[in-house]
Amino acid sequence: LSSDLPPSTVAGFPVMSGRLLPTPCLLKNETEGPKLWHLPCGLRFSQPRSLLSLGITSPHCVFDSSNVRKEVLLELLSACLQDSLNETFYTASKAKLHCSFNDTSYGLSLRAGGFSQKLLQLVETMIQGLWLKSFAQDRFHSQWEELCRTYRNAWLKPQVHCAQLRKLLLLPTVSKPSQREAELSTCTFSELYDFLGEFYQKVDCKLLISGNTSKDEASRWVETSLANQLVMEKVDVPDWDVVQLDPRTAAVWLQPAIDNTQSNSAIEIYFQLPGRDSWAWNKDMARRRVLLSLLEDMMYEPLYDELRTKQQLGYSVGCCLRDTFGVQGFSLYVLSAVQRPPALLRSIERFLQDFARQLREWPAEKFTSHIVGMGGRLLEPKRTMAEFHDACWSEISFGHPTFDRTERATALLGTVQSSELVDLFEKYIAPGGSGRACIVTAVVPAVTGEDSGALCSALGDGLGLAGLQVTSVSNETSFRSSHKLFCRRT
Repeated sequence: LSSDLPPSTVAGFPVMSGRLLPTPCLLKNETEGPKLWHLPCGLRFSQPRSLLSLGITSPHCVFDSSNVRKEVLLELLSACLQDSLNETFYTASKAKLHCSFNDTSYGLSLRAGGFSQKLLQLVETMIQGLWLKSFAQDRFHSQWEELCRTYRNAWLKPQVHCAQLRKLLLLPTVSKPSQREAELSTCTFSELYDFLGEFYQKVDCKLLISGNTSKDEASRWVETSLANQLVMEKVDVPDWDVVQLDPRTAAVWLQPAIDNTQSNSAIEIYFQLPGRDSWAWNKDMARRRVLLSLLEDMMYEPLYDELRTKQQLGYSVGCCLRDTFGVQGFSLYVLSAVQRPPALLRSIERFLQDFARQLREWPAEKFTSHIVGMGGRLLEPKRTMAEFHDACWSEISFGHPTFDRTERATALLGTVQSSELVDLFEKYIAPGGSGRACIVTAVVPAVTGEDSGALCSALGDGLGLAGLQVTSVSNETSFRSSHKLFCRRT
C-alpha cells in the first residue's frame, strides 16, 4: 500500500491490510506496436485458465456531431464480426472457451477467455476474421435489419428516454437513435467494406492477458501473430466535449413517449458540479466523488421510503452519482403511472428540502455506520479471475491507469466529516443552493390529451420558485450553442 494514504479518523473503519489488486506488468510500450499488459494470477485461483482483452483504436472513428455515419458503420461492423464468427464461437464454447466483439467510443473491443492452452489460437482466429472475408450479403442484411430495430426501439422505456435526453444536452457528440437510423437506412454492403479498409489502415492496440498464460508466451504471441495482422501506430484520440451549466440555472426538456401504449411518466433531475477531473489522480476531485458516493448511499433508502412507499408515486425511484467524462454530477429519478412530471418534481423538491434538514440533524453514530459499511463494501476482496481482470482492464482502457484507485478512495472515505457532506449537498443539490445547476428531463404518455407545453411550463414554474433561472429546451443544438464547454483534459 502507498505510504501517503491518510489514516482514518472514523471509529471502526475497516483496516486495509494490503492491495486489492496486483499491479499488471507492462511488457511492451512501443511507439509503433501494441501496449501489452500482463497479470499472472493463475496460481492464485489454481486454474489453467486465462482471460484476454484487446482494445483496437482507430483515428478514423473520432466521433463528432457531423459524422454520425461512422458511428453507425462501426456498430454495424461489430455486429457483422460477431455474426461472421458465430460458428467458430460455438465450437469454442464446446471447449470451454468464450469470446465476443463490441464497439467502443473509438474502435473495437475483443474479449476472450477459457483454458489457456488454446486461448491465444482462438484469439488469432478472431483477428484473422476482422476483415470479413467471404461474408455473405444476406448475413449483412440480417445484421442491418437487427440494428435498425435496435435504433427504433432504443427509447421505448421512459426512463431510458429521460437519461438519453440528458446525454444529448451534455455531450455534443451524442446523436439521436432516429439520426442513426436515418444514416443506417442508406448504408450499403460495399460501403461497409470501404469503412473497414479505412478503419484498419492504422490502429493503436491495448492488450491485457491475465491468468495462466506466461509473459514470455504472451510477448511471443504478440510479436508473431498480432503484429503481423495489424498495422499499428500510437493514436491520440481527443477528449469528449461536455457542456458546462451555469450556476443558479435550470434547463427543462419534456417530450412525449415514443411508445403510444406507454402509460408511465418519467422524470430525471441532474445536478452538475463545477470543475472537471484530470486524467491523472486528483485528490480533491476524488474526495468530492467519495462524498457524492456517500450521499447516494445515505439518500437512497429515505428517498425510496418517502416517494415509493409512503407517497406511492411510482415503480422506480432512486438516485445515483454521475460521472460524465470527468464532470461530476448527481441524479434523482422517478417512474410513475399515477402522477405527471410537475407533481413528481414538487415531491422531489420537498424531499430534498427535508433531507437537507435530516443531514444537519443526523446522529454521528448513524453517519459513522454509513461510512464504515461503505468502506467494507469497497474493500471486499476480488474472488474470481474475471473480477481481477475486469478491474484492471477498466483502468487500462481508461488510458491513465491508477490500479490502487479503490484503496485511495477508501482511505479518503475514512477521513470524511459530516460537515463536508452537508456543505456539498446544500450548495449544489438542495433547493436554494448557491451553486445549483440542473437539467430536468421528463417523458409523458403520448396519448393523454394533455398539453405538453403546459406541462413543461409547470415544470419551469416549480424550479423558478426555487430561485433558478429556467430555460425551456426545444432542441439539443440550440441548447449546446448557448453554453460553454468544459476544457478538454490533456
